[in-house]
Amino acid sequence: MPTQAQLLQCYILSCWVTRFYLPINLIRLDERSQNIFMLIGEDIEIEIKPSGEWLTKSEVRSQKSEVIFVTGI
Repeated sequence: MPTQAQLLQCYILSCWVTRFYLPINLIRLDERSQNIFMLIGEDIEIEIKPSGEWLTKSEVRSQKSEVIFVTGI
């Protein structure tokens, strides 16, 4: 179940995206990470954390690589 902060941020981002006439192709809750995933247009990927903080595809990848580097996985 998404948090209130996630729902609010998802609504705000959806309004912002549609102002630019971009299609929202997918909105999905990742049950493992509890992040909301949004696919906008053909190449914009956004993840919304339970805190309401959101990251674009490039920011998500850089954070994951930092985690892999730090933990040595």
